[in-house]
Amino acid sequence: MNIRLLISVMSACLGSFVWAQTASEYSLEFGLQDVKITGNSDLFRSQVNQDDGLFLSAFTYNLIDGTSRIAGLDRLRIDASGFGALAHGHIRIQASKAKSYDLRLKFISMDQFNALPNYANPFLNENIVPGQHTYDRSREILDFSLELRSGRSWRPLIQFRQVEYSGPARSTYHIGQDEFAIANVRDDMERELRLGLAFDIGKFSGQILQGWRESDTEERVELLPGANAGNNIREILGREIEVDSIDRLAKTESSAPTTTLHLSGPAHERIGLMASYVRTHIESDVEEEENIAGRLASFQISRFYNGLNQTVTSSPDVNLWRAHFQADIMLPAQLKWRISWSNTNRKLDGQALITSLYTDVMTFGNQDRPDFINQLEARNYLERSEEFIETELVTSDINGFRFWGGFSFADLESIVEPDLAELVVPGGQGGTFVRETDGIRLGAQFKKKSHLLKVEWENKDADNIIMRTDYQSWSKFSTRIKSRISKNIRFSAKAIWLDQENDHPEIGYKSDYTNYGTELSFQHKRVFDAGLSYGVYDYESEVTFIQPQDFSSAQSFHQEDGVEFDLHARLSIKKYELAANYTEYDSEGVLDFYLERIAIRASYEITKSLGVTLEFVSQDYKEEGVPFAAYQSETVAALLRWNP
Repeated sequence: MNIRLLISVMSACLGSFVWAQTASEYSLEFGLQDVKITGNSDLFRSQVNQDDGLFLSAFTYNLIDGTSRIAGLDRLRIDASGFGALAHGHIRIQASKAKSYDLRLKFISMDQFNALPNYANPFLNENIVPGQHTYDRSREILDFSLELRSGRSWRPLIQFRQVEYSGPARSTYHIGQDEFAIANVRDDMERELRLGLAFDIGKFSGQILQGWRESDTEERVELLPGANAGNNIREILGREIEVDSIDRLAKTESSAPTTTLHLSGPAHERIGLMASYVRTHIESDVEEEENIAGRLASFQISRFYNGLNQTVTSSPDVNLWRAHFQADIMLPAQLKWRISWSNTNRKLDGQALITSLYTDVMTFGNQDRPDFINQLEARNYLERSEEFIETELVTSDINGFRFWGGFSFADLESIVEPDLAELVVPGGQGGTFVRETDGIRLGAQFKKKSHLLKVEWENKDADNIIMRTDYQSWSKFSTRIKSRISKNIRFSAKAIWLDQENDHPEIGYKSDYTNYGTELSFQHKRVFDAGLSYGVYDYESEVTFIQPQDFSSAQSFHQEDGVEFDLHARLSIKKYELAANYTEYDSEGVLDFYLERIAIRASYEITKSLGVTLEFVSQDYKEEGVPFAAYQSETVAALLRWNP
C-alpha cells in the first residue's frame, strides 16, 4: 500500500469513527470534469496537468469536544483537496488533547510533467516535437509531528519526514563527439527522524532537536530506441559516429545528522530576544558504472574507439552551521529598534576516482587497436563563511506619519580549490576571495483613515566580485497606495524599480527590473462584487560569460516585457451565485507568449446542506514563432457540495 492510499484510508476511518461518536462540523466537495484539448496536449499538461475524471475539490472536518466523550481526543481537524483528475493533492490531520499531546500529519502529492516543444529541441525546425528533454515524475511528501504535553516545562518531540521522488525522463548525452537521446529512470528516497524537546524556562520558550537524515538515489540511463545515429549527421575525420548501446547506473547514499536549537522570549519588558543555531554534517558515497559500445572519437585522447567502460567512486563531505541572533528593543518615545546578527559557514571537501577503459582504440591514422585505461583523481574543496549584521529603527505614529531606516553589513570569505567547472572572476579559478557589502534602507508611510501611502528605498554597494553575476551596486525603490474612495469602492497601486550592475570590463553585468500595477474593486453588501487589475513588468539583463569548451567570451542577454490584465465579478442572490473571471497575459522577449483564460462558475444551493456547482474554464495559449507551442483547452466540471 503506497503512502497516498494509506493516508486516505486513515482519514476516512478516523472521520467515520468520530462522526459516530459526537456532533461535529464537516464539508465535502467533489467533482467530475471533462477536458478537451486542441493543439499541443503535452504543453497543456506541462502547464496545467489536469485530466478527465473524478477529483476532490475540498474536504474539511472540524471537531472540538469539550465533553470528553472520545477517549484520548478532544480536538480534531482534517483538511484535504486535490487527487484524482488534479495533479496536486494534500491531506492535513491535526489531533490533540489538552495536557496530553498535539499531533500533526501532512501528506502532499505532486505529479510533475514537462515536455516543452522549444526547450532543448534540436529538431524543432524539422517539425519534430516534443523536445528530447522531458520528464514525467511524481513527488510524495509525508510529515509527522508529535508533541507530548505533560503540563510541565519540558515536552518531548517526535518528528518524521519522508520524501519520494521517482519516474521516467528523457534527455541527451554527449559522448564521442556526438549527442544521443537517452531514457532516464530515477528513484529517490529520503527519510529523516528528529527527536528533541520543547521547553519553557521562565519567560523564554524554545526547542532543541536532533535529526538523522538518510537518502538513497538510484538513476539508470539507457539509449532510446532508434537514437543510435545521434543528433549530428556529420562525419568526424571520415568516420560515422554512432553507438550500439549506452547503459549507466548511478547510486548515491548519504547521511546527515542535524542539530537544531531555537530560543525566544523577553529579557525585559522592553527587550525581546530570539536566537537559533543549526549544524549538519553530510557524508555521501557515490558509485557510478557506465558501459558504451559503438564507433566513437575523442580529440582529448586523439583516438577513435569502439567502447567505453567507466567507473566513478567519490565521497563528498559537507559541514554546515548557521547561527542567528535578534533583539527587538522598545526605546523611549515609542521608538522600535531591531538588531540582528547571523553567521553561516559551509565547508565542502571531496575526492573522486574516475577510471575509464577505452576498447578497440586506434589513432586517427587508423593505426593500432589496443585498449588502454585512463584514470583521473579529482579533489574539490570549498570553504565559505558569511557574517551578516542588520539594524533598523522605526518611529511610532506621528500625526499619521511613520518613518524607518536601517543599515546592513555583510562580509563574505570564500576559499576555492582550482576547478574548471567553477568559472568565477576572470583570470583564475582558485584562491581566497573576500567580499564586503554595505546596505542602507529608508522608508516612510502616511496613513489617514482609509488612505495609505508607503515609499521605501534600499541601496547596497559591494567592493569585490566572486561570481560573474555578483553585483557591485544594487538599488530598489518601491511605492504603494491604498485608498477606500467610498463605502463600496477601493483602489490600490504599486510600483517597484530594481537595478543591479557590475561594470567590470570583462563582465559588464547589468540587470533592470520594473513592475507596476493598479487594482480597483467594488462591493455592494454580499450581493455583488467586481474587480479590475492591470500590471506591467519589464526585465532585462546582460552579462559576458566564459564558454567552458574553449574559454572564449560570449554575451548573454535576457529580456521579458509583459502585460497582465484581470477582470472578475460575482453575483449572489438567495440560493444562486454566478462568478466570472477573465485573465490575459502578453509577454515579449526571450519567450514571446500569449495566454487568455476565461472561467465561469454557477452555483445553486439545493438545501442548506447540499449544493451543486457547474464550472467552465477556457484557455488559449501560444508562443510567437513556434507554431507547435500552442493549445486551446476547455474544461467542464460538475461539483457536488455537502455541508451538514
